Amino acid sequence: MNVAGSAGYAKGLDRFIAGTQAISFERLHRHFLAFIPRQRANLLDLGAGIGRDAVELAQRGHRVTAVEPLAEFRATGSQLYPHPDLHWVDDALPDLQHLEAATGTFDFVLSSGVWHHLSPAQQTAAIQRVATLLRPAATFALSLRRGPAGLGHHCHPTQVPACIQAAQESGLATVFRLDNQASLMSHKVGVRWAFLVFQKRS
Repeated sequence: MNVAGSAGYAKGLDRFIAGTQAISFERLHRHFLAFIPRQRANLLDLGAGIGRDAVELAQRGHRVTAVEPLAEFRATGSQLYPHPDLHWVDDALPDLQHLEAATGTFDFVLSSGVWHHLSPAQQTAAIQRVATLLRPAATFALSLRRGPAGLGHHCHPTQVPACIQAAQESGLATVFRLDNQASLMSHKVGVRWAFLVFQKRS
């Protein structure tokens, strides 16, 4: 699937793989670990990249759907991280057309380092769409990047208040918020992150 937000990544595939593997799952998602279901559940990784996070979730005993529009990432992930409970889907935010049958399916959704590739209007639409995929009381973990573009050069600003408002209007309550965090990559000067977790109201 050819989407604007994927622009630039295919040419820097080796750099992306190295950067992904340089930071452990536990360190990267330390703020989200407490919200990952402990019992076997249906999980969704939106913008899964090469699938490192998705396979980590599968190895924890979950059934994981990894959504990734870039063919090079899906091919690399299938080779590097094969797992019987990891299913790849060629789809993209905000519409997620190939997940139309998945309404109310997922217990936990992760989207890490993706939202800045969506326009402000798409960011709102994406939150609304994710809300339809969550089961009651399920959670949505979202990381928001701000700062200079990296490999992916199709970037937009992200705003924590706007995401919280869109979530609230979509029936999602904010259960965790952490703003203005430095990048774990030392060379990412000027890049800041925010971390949000939403829970669907029962």
